[in-house]
Amino acid sequence: MHTGDPTLKDRLAWPYDKRGSYSVKSGYYWSHSRNIDHCRQSNWLVPIPSTLWKIVWKLKVPPKIRTFMWRTLHAALATMKNLYIRRSSLSPICPLCNSNDESIEHLFLFCRWVEVVWFGGMLNLRPHPLHVSSWANWIVQMGDSETGSIEVRINRLSYIAFTCWHIWKSRCDFQFNNQVIYPSRVVAAISRSVSAYQDFINRLSFPSLLNQPNLGDEVQWSPPNQGVIKINVDASWDASVGGGFMGVVARDENGRFLAASRLRVKATGATMAEALAILHGCKLGVRNGWNSICIESDSFDAISCLRDPAKKGSWDAFPILRKCYRLRMAFQACRWSWVPRLANSVADFLASRKCREACDQIWVHRPPSSLVHVLCNGGLPCPP
Repeated sequence: MHTGDPTLKDRLAWPYDKRGSYSVKSGYYWSHSRNIDHCRQSNWLVPIPSTLWKIVWKLKVPPKIRTFMWRTLHAALATMKNLYIRRSSLSPICPLCNSNDESIEHLFLFCRWVEVVWFGGMLNLRPHPLHVSSWANWIVQMGDSETGSIEVRINRLSYIAFTCWHIWKSRCDFQFNNQVIYPSRVVAAISRSVSAYQDFINRLSFPSLLNQPNLGDEVQWSPPNQGVIKINVDASWDASVGGGFMGVVARDENGRFLAASRLRVKATGATMAEALAILHGCKLGVRNGWNSICIESDSFDAISCLRDPAKKGSWDAFPILRKCYRLRMAFQACRWSWVPRLANSVADFLASRKCREACDQIWVHRPPSSLVHVLCNGGLPCPP
């Protein structure tokens, strides 16, 4: 029995294309379907809901960390176990503890030093092997819609992504550069990364008015309403030393100088330093017995959290901002206001390293000589 046309010559045909012609696209889909089927049969790759993928690509982390998380979920990370499966390593054993295979789950959740990092971080997690069937399932559980709003879930998974990134970096530094791992330093590095990226996002979301051409003289300090004391605050932060300076200046409705201070501050990030400056401004108002105050800052993240107590913002600044929010009860009226840096120039000068005055100084009624020129630049009255 013949099949086909016997007058035609036989030819090669690609069975996964309706025209019988091979293409890179059809070859890719064929290979992909084989890998998925193999992974499902071997329980190596757990199917991930599409909702989780959408959250992964919306994480508040740099693009390289999003891609990194994508690789972990696809088991595409060069752990010792994955290398051993691909015959690129002689052993699957973890190079840090030398007691278990270095799988994705062991690397990020169960290695002894990693447990300290998770518990010492913001989430205070203690993953247990009995409660984690796979890495993908654990991520799905942490991003479950029943554990909070979409914003809360994204913030939680963003912190997890930063943690995984620093765990992997520390592991590679140990493996290839012989660097000893100190879990407390890893926790501190995670905190700095989270704070720095949040500050970067805030600057993009609320761009500086310095580059807008038609603002003219409108961007300057403005006096408060009658009977209100305006307290401008600002802070600088240097990641290399883990601290900086904060500056606070208070003026009345006529622009007259009332008090100012410049103090050294220790913080894990710029947002925390800004929060400490706001707290110091509130305490300055309490000490001087002012009834109505307006706290002005150029930190959009801090002011947003004070205006909306439901927002938690940066984890390290949140407890400080809660103290500020509670201190408002010491005044008859307390208002939080965001201003661009040009309208916060005096506090910005006090917080900067350019200020010649020594730190930990408080001035009442009479400003220092270096501050008089900055005050007068705004065309406002200042003591001689």
